[in-house]
Amino acid sequence: MNSRTNPVPETALIHVSSFRKASKPRYSFSYETNEELYSLGTDDTPQDDFTKALEDVTRAAAEYFGLDTDTLRITPESITWNEADSAVHLVVFNPETKSSSIKVSKTGIPKLPVTDTGQGLTDPSEPRNVLNEALEVFREKCVAYLHGDRMQQPLPFPAQQETDSGNDLPFGEAGK
Repeated sequence: MNSRTNPVPETALIHVSSFRKASKPRYSFSYETNEELYSLGTDDTPQDDFTKALEDVTRAAAEYFGLDTDTLRITPESITWNEADSAVHLVVFNPETKSSSIKVSKTGIPKLPVTDTGQGLTDPSEPRNVLNEALEVFREKCVAYLHGDRMQQPLPFPAQQETDSGNDLPFGEAGK
């Protein structure tokens, strides 16, 4: 796999195959574009909607796995997507008993929606359907992140900016 340190061009079609949240680098992605495989490890802070989408996946996965979100602290470890199914791996820590974290994994989560057998309609409240919807929204946020949709990093401007040709405006504002 090649490694990229800059965002993928906006015009590139991206197929995200995996996401991993760790300590260093904070976020890791595996993805394909134009039949080439890439990986990206970065500490760049995501936009709030990326973080919310990841929290939604965590909540939906906890419900799907039958975990008590009131007493357990749950964080996502990794997510993988295949054409037919997905896999979600969570780290669960019980703050009440101060026990060490355990890993809960479920591979082969079918993407096919669960339907109401009587009507043949998709049941939007079924935990697997909620999880699959959350996974797809998060996957879209991963694509946006890879295209560079991240929080603005602090810019290294000096405390006092130089001026342009003697006027008091910073560079780039003289013509306004």
